Amino acid sequence: MVLTLVCFYYYRAIPLAIFQSEPSIKRHYLRKWLKDSSLGDVDIRQVLDWDYYIERLGGAIQKIITIPAAMQGVSSKDMSMLSVIR
Repeated sequence: MVLTLVCFYYYRAIPLAIFQSEPSIKRHYLRKWLKDSSLGDVDIRQVLDWDYYIERLGGAIQKIITIPAAMQGVSSKDMSMLSVIR
Protein backbone atom coordinates (compact mmCIF):
# COMPACT_ATOMS: atom_id res chain seq x y z
CA MET A 1 0.00 0.00 0.00
CA VAL A 2 1.37 3.38 -1.01
CA LEU A 3 0.45 6.30 1.22
CA THR A 4 -0.17 9.50 -0.67
CA LEU A 5 -0.69 13.13 0.11
CA VAL A 6 -2.74 15.68 -1.74
CA CYS A 7 -0.72 18.54 -3.15
CA PHE A 8 -2.08 22.06 -3.56
CA TYR A 9 -0.31 22.62 -6.88
CA TYR A 10 -2.47 20.51 -9.18
CA TYR A 11 -4.42 18.35 -6.72
CA ARG A 12 -2.20 15.41 -7.52
CA ALA A 13 -1.47 12.55 -5.20
CA ILE A 14 2.23 12.21 -4.42
CA PRO A 15 3.63 9.03 -2.83
CA LEU A 16 4.93 9.84 0.64
CA ALA A 17 7.93 7.59 0.07
CA ILE A 18 9.36 10.22 -2.30
CA PHE A 19 10.05 12.49 0.69
CA GLN A 20 12.15 9.73 2.27
CA SER A 21 14.31 9.20 -0.82
CA GLU A 22 17.63 10.80 -1.69
CA PRO A 23 17.43 14.58 -2.25
CA SER A 24 18.29 14.35 -5.96
CA ILE A 25 15.60 11.71 -6.60
CA LYS A 26 13.05 13.63 -4.53
CA ARG A 27 13.80 16.85 -6.38
CA HIS A 28 13.58 15.14 -9.80
CA TYR A 29 10.19 13.53 -9.21
CA LEU A 30 8.64 16.51 -7.43
CA ARG A 31 9.66 18.76 -10.32
CA LYS A 32 8.17 16.26 -12.74
CA TRP A 33 4.92 15.61 -10.83
CA LEU A 34 4.32 19.22 -9.81
CA LYS A 35 5.36 20.55 -13.24
CA ASP A 36 7.59 23.15 -11.62
CA SER A 37 11.21 23.10 -12.77
CA SER A 38 12.17 25.89 -10.35
CA LEU A 39 11.67 23.72 -7.24
CA GLY A 40 14.66 23.41 -4.96
CA ASP A 41 14.72 21.50 -1.70
CA VAL A 42 11.03 20.95 -0.94
CA ASP A 43 9.64 20.15 2.47
CA ILE A 44 6.44 18.10 2.65
CA ARG A 45 4.74 20.96 4.53
CA GLN A 46 5.22 23.26 1.53
CA VAL A 47 3.23 21.09 -0.90
CA LEU A 48 0.61 19.75 1.47
CA ASP A 49 -2.93 20.94 0.80
CA TRP A 50 -3.71 22.01 4.35
CA ASP A 51 -7.31 23.02 3.61
CA TYR A 52 -8.06 19.53 2.31
CA TYR A 53 -6.70 17.81 5.42
CA ILE A 54 -8.32 20.27 7.84
CA GLU A 55 -11.65 19.60 6.14
CA ARG A 56 -11.07 15.85 6.39
CA LEU A 57 -10.23 16.18 10.11
CA GLY A 58 -13.40 18.19 10.70
CA GLY A 59 -15.44 15.48 8.95
CA ALA A 60 -13.80 12.76 11.04
CA ILE A 61 -14.51 14.65 14.26
CA GLN A 62 -18.11 15.11 13.21
CA LYS A 63 -18.52 11.40 12.48
CA ILE A 64 -16.88 10.32 15.73
CA ILE A 65 -18.39 12.86 18.15
CA THR A 66 -21.07 15.17 16.79
CA ILE A 67 -23.37 12.75 14.98
CA PRO A 68 -23.49 10.12 17.78
CA ALA A 69 -24.01 12.87 20.39
CA ALA A 70 -26.93 14.29 18.42
CA MET A 71 -28.47 10.83 18.09
CA GLN A 72 -28.20 10.42 21.88
CA GLY A 73 -29.95 13.73 22.49
CA VAL A 74 -26.97 15.68 23.84
CA SER A 75 -27.85 19.38 23.73
CA SER A 76 -25.95 21.78 21.54
CA LYS A 77 -25.03 23.75 24.66
CA ASP A 78 -23.11 20.72 25.94
CA MET A 79 -21.42 20.33 22.59
CA SER A 80 -20.30 23.98 22.27
CA MET A 81 -16.81 23.01 23.38
CA LEU A 82 -16.46 21.00 20.17
CA SER A 83 -16.50 24.16 18.08
CA VAL A 84 -13.14 25.03 19.61
CA ILE A 85 -11.66 21.87 18.09
CA ARG A 86 -12.74 22.82 14.59
